[in-house]
Amino acid sequence: MLGPSTPLCYAQDDTLKCTFINLSDIPDEICFACDDVVAAMGIVAMKYAYNKDKIVSVLTNFKSALQRINPHDAACILEKISLYLTEYVGEQITKELDMAFVSIGQKYGFVSAGDVYRQRIAEGREEGRAEGLSQGISQMLNAMRKKGYTQEQMDELLALAKI
Repeated sequence: MLGPSTPLCYAQDDTLKCTFINLSDIPDEICFACDDVVAAMGIVAMKYAYNKDKIVSVLTNFKSALQRINPHDAACILEKISLYLTEYVGEQITKELDMAFVSIGQKYGFVSAGDVYRQRIAEGREEGRAEGLSQGISQMLNAMRKKGYTQEQMDELLALAKI
């Protein structure tokens, strides 16, 4: 049985042993009571990544806990969860979550320093995604050329992918 003192990964006789945890087995109440808000929110985000109806209601239970930790850490975990969940539940649900955790400035109608900071991060993330996509396409096309694909075949593939 996995307990609080059970290591998740350890070496024994030069062999790495790991314990895998089914996050769905962890009751929400344990996460809500956890002193490590960041870890608890991460567990809940992964646990409900495929349940878009439940994730918003469960994560909003952490509002008061987030106010007790460093504002930078709170913004960081919210940003990471938002980025992670976009892959699974789509942008509409992540927008709902973003609205659930609006800043004081947003609530009272002014732009706070935190809002500016988060906007700059979001803009940088979009630029990074575009740059990463461009580099990935370029690397893919170079690999295809080396494998002998014709320009026509590469253009057809790009058209199918709507790139």
